[in-house]
Amino acid sequence: MTGVEVKRLTIVLIAAVACVFGPAASVAAASSPTSGVEPAITPTAPYITAAFPYAGIPLDNAAQGPFENPANVLTFALTNANLATTLTGVGFSMHLPLGTHVSNYKTAVCGGSLATVAPVGISFSGGTITFSGGTLAPRTTCKVYVNVLGWTVGHYTLTTSAVTSTQNPSGGKATVGISVDAGPVIADSFSPASIPLGHTTSLNFTITNPKGNTTALTAVGFVTSLPAGLTVASAKKSVCGGTLQTTAPGTIAIWGPAKIAVGSKCAFSVTVTGHAMGTYSNTTGIVSASEGGNGNAATATVTVGPAPTPKPAVATSIPASTAAVMSASPSAGESVSASATTVSASASAGPSATQSVDAAASLGSAAPTSGSDGSPLMLLAIVAIVILAFGGGILTAQWFRRSAVRPESGPASKDQS
Repeated sequence: MTGVEVKRLTIVLIAAVACVFGPAASVAAASSPTSGVEPAITPTAPYITAAFPYAGIPLDNAAQGPFENPANVLTFALTNANLATTLTGVGFSMHLPLGTHVSNYKTAVCGGSLATVAPVGISFSGGTITFSGGTLAPRTTCKVYVNVLGWTVGHYTLTTSAVTSTQNPSGGKATVGISVDAGPVIADSFSPASIPLGHTTSLNFTITNPKGNTTALTAVGFVTSLPAGLTVASAKKSVCGGTLQTTAPGTIAIWGPAKIAVGSKCAFSVTVTGHAMGTYSNTTGIVSASEGGNGNAATATVTVGPAPTPKPAVATSIPASTAAVMSASPSAGESVSASATTVSASASAGPSATQSVDAAASLGSAAPTSGSDGSPLMLLAIVAIVILAFGGGILTAQWFRRSAVRPESGPASKDQS
């Protein structure tokens, strides 16, 4: 075979290899036509991500068991993207920032071992998370769960070390941000704080996202039961982005996607009726949120007093006794005539001062004092007539008395006098 033929055969073989194994293999074959060995391919390193279910975790200094509160669960996802290579010896670590912390915990997961170590004494770390010896089959993902607690209100960034494996130690890192939030704060009050039996009062609630929190509080809720003697009507309405539901005779609850923004508060009220006398204290259930966890409970007091005494009805008609007196009273003309006759008779008999006063009083009491038949002016006119008639009678009586005893004119009369 000549040299030209050898070259032609080599070109054909390279073209055939390129069609079957790709350009890289054809280059390798061209550069090493006689070796027949494919160069080694380094597997892809494992891939890691980290995430919390919510933007914040509760402020909680007490140690918890694993996964006691779903909001506290930090999830690490480890992925092997290789098509045919199993990754072994997979591992990573994380040092938690001060303000967050973990409890001592150890378990087997993903073919390896997970250990969390709590901080001891004075520490500048919130503890450590270590995963080692993991095994990931091709094209699979395995998850590692860690319970992370909040120590101090604030926002924190958590970063892992580079994830490694025996096949490829050069994996990437995972970073996740998280806020440590205090629970919501609830306050309640009755307005007014004292009501009569059977009356209503307003039970007012205010829920606050406390100062220092850096995230909105979601899934805010509480339940409270009124003491016996206080009742509510069944109703449902939207408040704070969630649902306020009252159930007779005395249950109040807020639930659903209620949300309170950073630095904000939400206020609402419920109408309560006092059905039994006494002083009642209503204590709410503990208010909570997904991010801040449990908050506080609030207490308000109301007094239910006796029902008000009905006021006596105002008379709108003239009593029967008064009507009888008025119907028996003389008219204006009759009063004048009677007054003149009475005074004349009294004058002829020489009435005393007492009799004249009694006569005037009797005439005055007989005259009506109100209504169309006897106004105050009419009464004054009657009294004036009585006085004039009485005075005239006295003068007439005195004149007759003097005329009866007057002596005849002459000297004898002067001597007698």
